[in-house]
Amino acid sequence: MTSAVGGQLGLRVQSDGMAAWLVGLSAAAPASTDTINEAIRALLRKHKISHGLDEARITELVHARLNDTLNALPLRDKDVATADGLEYCIASGEMACDGTDAVLSWQIDVATHDTAACVVLPGEVLATLAPATSGVAGCTVTGKRLHPRNGQPAALQPGPGVLVTPGEEHETYSARWLGVAEFDGHVLVVDPRLSLSADAMSATVKLFAHSASGRPVALSHVQAMLMENGVVAGIDQDAIAKALATAGPDATSTAVEVARGKPPTQGTDAQFSVLHRGSMVGQVLAHGRIDFRERDYPWNVRGGDPIGHLKEAQPGEDGYTVRGERIAAAPVQSVTLELDGVQCDRHGKLAAEHDGALFVDGSHLSVTELLAIDGDVGAQTGNVDSRIPVQVKGHVVAGYQVKSLKDVIVDHNVEDAIVRAGGSVVVKEGIRGHASEVFSPHDVQAGFIENANVFANGDITVSSSVLNSTLSANGSITVGGKNAGKGSLMGGVAHANHRIEVVTLGASTYARTEVAVGMSSDTRERLDELQAELSEREAELLSLAQLEERIRIRPPADLAEVSARLEATRAKAEARQAELQQARAELLAALGELDAARVVVHRQCHPGVIVRIHGHSYEVGSELGPGQFMLKDGALVFVPR
Repeated sequence: MTSAVGGQLGLRVQSDGMAAWLVGLSAAAPASTDTINEAIRALLRKHKISHGLDEARITELVHARLNDTLNALPLRDKDVATADGLEYCIASGEMACDGTDAVLSWQIDVATHDTAACVVLPGEVLATLAPATSGVAGCTVTGKRLHPRNGQPAALQPGPGVLVTPGEEHETYSARWLGVAEFDGHVLVVDPRLSLSADAMSATVKLFAHSASGRPVALSHVQAMLMENGVVAGIDQDAIAKALATAGPDATSTAVEVARGKPPTQGTDAQFSVLHRGSMVGQVLAHGRIDFRERDYPWNVRGGDPIGHLKEAQPGEDGYTVRGERIAAAPVQSVTLELDGVQCDRHGKLAAEHDGALFVDGSHLSVTELLAIDGDVGAQTGNVDSRIPVQVKGHVVAGYQVKSLKDVIVDHNVEDAIVRAGGSVVVKEGIRGHASEVFSPHDVQAGFIENANVFANGDITVSSSVLNSTLSANGSITVGGKNAGKGSLMGGVAHANHRIEVVTLGASTYARTEVAVGMSSDTRERLDELQAELSEREAELLSLAQLEERIRIRPPADLAEVSARLEATRAKAEARQAELQQARAELLAALGELDAARVVVHRQCHPGVIVRIHGHSYEVGSELGPGQFMLKDGALVFVPR
């Protein structure tokens, strides 16, 4: 496209807009510099030429025309000679420059199906990649943007086991650890051929004798690969070295267990046993209980007589996985004995220090003097009140009492009578009668209980049956036990803080029987007291805050003194609040987890039974077999065995 000004000077623009030439300059009438310049600018504006102008060339051409030296002016490459004269290029566009595609050069044949041909060692180069470059945009003399083609990137992403090292001309992809190079068309990985068992107690590796490059696989290569992949414990260096040493020259792999975890060892609980007449009774006594059915308990001993043995707990040893994760050994149960008149040597042998009667009360063993009543406690003896242990070799008959600051043992029955002990109570036959009451700050053991009231701060253990009685224990209540042939709890009310365990619960007559497990009345009372005082302290702190706000709004004359008194009062109230909160938290923690509370039935549970656990109730409406009542997801349920 060409146009002229004044019939002589013109401008020709290339059809693609990449160049513009000044036409007819030699034939144009001489004029001033400004006139010719203005004519050229008018042509440029007309054709919208705005980019790639060669201002120096334009100035050079204008001066040559005024001086009539155009013919002497050297032509440039883009100037054009035509039949009508010379055309001078005064504007040039810039071509777009396309980018270059990425160039991926493989150093290993990842397309092969031969696994051995892809085995690599740490540091071996897998591939080099010359990254793609972006194109550079161009522009016509009229300012139109020319878009370039950008280079195509390579479909290669580094995955596990691949290191990327940047360089001036290309990136280098190399192996991070020993393994098999694999490429899925997008991601390059080095698979260590490492397998861990589900419990992380064993690690297996498929080992090759040499890499694809022919270099031998060394023990250090395997060790480094295991560490990189989190296998840090139980590594069997001998097995690895042997597998590598015996590997043949062929390319086949060998699966080798290269690491083994260590399971925790089982510890042993402390064992406390009592000797009687040369044989053990009450073996492994978790609560220090002995078999009350021994007719001659408590036993008379002489100084130096062996009376038992304490085997200390042996903690287990922690284990670990091949990842180095600790596996804690199960805790063991210890026994701490309180000895009175009994000595324990370094081997755990227990012996009497002097003559007396042997008593076992929980974990308290004592050899002490004994008040022995040869017959019944009744009209002939009157009530018994003693500071030492009491053994009644007959019955405690109706209307009489036995009190002792220590243990009380009754060889036969407690009949409508009262027994109060400072230690444990053992009734070898039974407790019966509406007037019968038995109290112990420790444990109570009996053959049976009928229409009686029994209270223990520890456990209550009954060998055969409980009928229409009231039982309360801050520990547990056991009637019969797991392997007993009998052990029924029928009618009445039984409450334990931790657990109730029976063979049969309720009666075939559907007699109302209530059993409850949960916090004791003393504990609940203490919790209520703590909560009440906490509420008082919270109210006090609220009043102080309101008073402080009033003082802030209307300060008194003695502001400093009043503020100091308020601060002291607040500090005291906050300190007491913290003490109460701590005491409450400790009391709740001592109660144990809610889901530890259980009512266990080993044989049968009849309708008419009401079970309560921590305030939740369950009324039995049909015959149930063996199982246990427990809290589950906030509800009291029966779980069959």
